[in-house]
Amino acid sequence: MLQRRAVLAALGGAMAATIVPFGAHAGPNLTTHQQFSELLGARFRLTDAEGNSWAARLIAVDDGPRCPGLDQYSIVFEGSELSEGVYEVYHREAGKLKVGFTSSGSPEAGPLRLQACFSNFV
Repeated sequence: MLQRRAVLAALGGAMAATIVPFGAHAGPNLTTHQQFSELLGARFRLTDAEGNSWAARLIAVDDGPRCPGLDQYSIVFEGSELSEGVYEVYHREAGKLKVGFTSSGSPEAGPLRLQACFSNFV
């Protein structure tokens, strides 16, 4: 009986983690920009619309142009077999977020890099 409860508790926690939006684990005071900055170098899971998943590493979080009332920045992921498109980006500490990516750099130069730009009201 105790083993069954342990299994159910573990499954419940895993299911809750898959439906929690990006940033819910990080606390209410961090912006998405700050959350990505804290995860620089971390590995994420990127899942496309067909359900295919790839591992990718967050290699850059760059500040964008300064504009009053906006937090502008970009993120760059590096991985193999990735292409431009919309992915569900997941990290166990941050949750998940849908992001549209464009290619960044030349595929001949090494692993593929994808970039997304953000402009969030503050």
